[in-house]
Amino acid sequence: MNPHMTPQEMLQLVHEKLKELYQADEELLEQTTPPTPRPRFRCFRFTRNITFPAFEAPKYGQGYRWRTSIWHCKAGANGRAYYLDYRDAAEAICEDCKWQPRLILRAICRIEAAIAWCRKRREGRLREAEEILRQQSRWAKKLRQRQVLSAMARLGGKQ
Repeated sequence: MNPHMTPQEMLQLVHEKLKELYQADEELLEQTTPPTPRPRFRCFRFTRNITFPAFEAPKYGQGYRWRTSIWHCKAGANGRAYYLDYRDAAEAICEDCKWQPRLILRAICRIEAAIAWCRKRREGRLREAEEILRQQSRWAKKLRQRQVLSAMARLGGKQ
């Protein structure tokens, strides 16, 4: 049994984790009912040059805007920044780690931390939506009572 992993196996492992992160990020950004605000921006650095999520610089008077499920890569011969889809990011991560198992494992651990963060923030948004509904139920009950009284008054006036 060979204890060493092939580059293809390492690439597949990173790709699976990135796919899991992509799904967790999509779930995090789904709108809740009632609507709740998105969590505060947090940047994860998987390798020296690759961060998640990418964000656009603020325009005058605006804050940072997430570019969801996209990785920002500051690499290349000219040092320019560009964006990667999660399907392309796996190979970029492995190349940035120079295919060293230790560095790839570190990147995977950082990806897992980002997955956990996305899931925790999603749970928090769902709890917040439940709390809003709980607080609004009292007022919804009073509105329903007024609607019933109004209907009864209309029926009583017709007889």
